[in-house]
Amino acid sequence: MDQTFHSSDGQAKRGAFTLIELLVVVAIIAMLIAILLPSLAKARQTAKEVTCGVDIRTLVQVCSIYAHDYKGHLPRFQYNPDSEHNHIYPYWSYPHWRDLFEKTYGLQRKHWYSPNNEVWNHDYLYYWNTGVRETATNMVMGRFYLCSSGTVDKPALLNYIADPMLGTGATVFATKLSDKSQVKVMWSDLNRMSGGRFVNGGNRWGSNHIYDPDTNFPVGNHLGYLDGSVEWVQPNEIKLRVDYVGIQLYW
Repeated sequence: MDQTFHSSDGQAKRGAFTLIELLVVVAIIAMLIAILLPSLAKARQTAKEVTCGVDIRTLVQVCSIYAHDYKGHLPRFQYNPDSEHNHIYPYWSYPHWRDLFEKTYGLQRKHWYSPNNEVWNHDYLYYWNTGVRETATNMVMGRFYLCSSGTVDKPALLNYIADPMLGTGATVFATKLSDKSQVKVMWSDLNRMSGGRFVNGGNRWGSNHIYDPDTNFPVGNHLGYLDGSVEWVQPNEIKLRVDYVGIQLYW
């Protein structure tokens, strides 16, 4: 049976697009993608920032819970209870603390690292030295922990304070939740300059947070405070705090 449909003028209706029509459709789709991609990228970055802030808040909360469990004393991530050795850098920890907080307080590996730089969330840093959990001697965190850490227990770091406002008081960093310390920050995104630049992505030795490649400076910073609050800090408020042998720490 002939199923060809005819228009009023007797011409058969076409059942397929012409090449020109296909090209027009493709061009429209390409235009829509070009319009939507920046919005999608911005939404994705916003989602990462929200996650980053939530993770900072989680870290503050579990450290506060720990303090309540241990007579107000904050955890000492840079202190090794097995050897009484301290790390200077506030982004180092020992497996003792990592394992304690993951097993007892429900932290997950993702909480130790900012979602803005997945390169740092790597076995090489999480299980520093050997890459084997059972024998790892250190952990490199993806954030600064500024309370009751090597910054307090090892006075050598205070010799490298670059901010003239720090180091002038008796208590610079809190060791107890109730301390009236100069620095009210417990956790910070890790903004670390190494070799004269912040690096995000392929080079894990640079900044753990996002930075502007045009200004070579962080675009912002999350700070988690002793009182439990979390704040997003603009670039003009981020300062060089520590300058130690070619490595500069900002928060």
